[in-house]
Amino acid sequence: MPDLESLIVRIMLDTGLRDVATMFREQRDVPMPSGDESLIPAGEMDITDLLERDPFFLARDLTPIVSQVRLAIARLGLTRLSPSFVMELARHLVISQASPAQVRKKPTLPRKDYWLVSRLELESILKDLSLHELAMATPQLRPISSLFPALYLELDLYAYAMQRETTDAELLFLPACDELAREASVALEAMMQAYQAALEISDSTVVAQQIILHGWAPLANALVGTHPKEMNRLQKDLITIFCDAVECHTQSCDSVVTQVMPLEVTFS
Repeated sequence: MPDLESLIVRIMLDTGLRDVATMFREQRDVPMPSGDESLIPAGEMDITDLLERDPFFLARDLTPIVSQVRLAIARLGLTRLSPSFVMELARHLVISQASPAQVRKKPTLPRKDYWLVSRLELESILKDLSLHELAMATPQLRPISSLFPALYLELDLYAYAMQRETTDAELLFLPACDELAREASVALEAMMQAYQAALEISDSTVVAQQIILHGWAPLANALVGTHPKEMNRLQKDLITIFCDAVECHTQSCDSVVTQVMPLEVTFS
């Protein structure tokens, strides 16, 4: 259950248990979640201001909710925690106290609370964009959650190099990667727009974005062999290519999401 284990790690990180999270990750071989937030002392957290940014709490009386959140934090014995954790704790308290009638009136509540955009919706969006270079890298997508909103795009670089017939020449592969990175940036922007549309209101959510490049070992072996320095150099070149493409595309687009975290590129 990789998604559940990643969520457990995320919660431990957001409540200041980094050492425990590290031990758990090593035991379960769970990757480090992206989008690490700064922890804020519980006494300095402006919970009212935080909840006012989330459309979920519109038209709700925040005074009793804030009091319940502070009480729950005290009972949990937490001294430092992330804004995202506080937000989800408040959501949990509101939902857990809803009457059965209120729950029946809002059958879409779980989806809006956790999965804002499904994998099928994202796949349909990318299919409509007809991104040919991206298709050769067999993209894999993950649903977008409001719990810890992040855009994940998984690409198979070795499969892409095979399709482009560039596995034997780095000078041919890197220019091809420029084209792939440009289409990846278009895909991330489309995913961002889908996420924002699902919120149904302008929001200041911090959104993480990550590109995961699979097939690294056979690709590196084909292009530069097993020399560590050359492999590190190639990784740095690829990270630069994708980050530059995403940054350039982001600057040319008017996104209503106020804060997007820098792109993280990982290899597997």
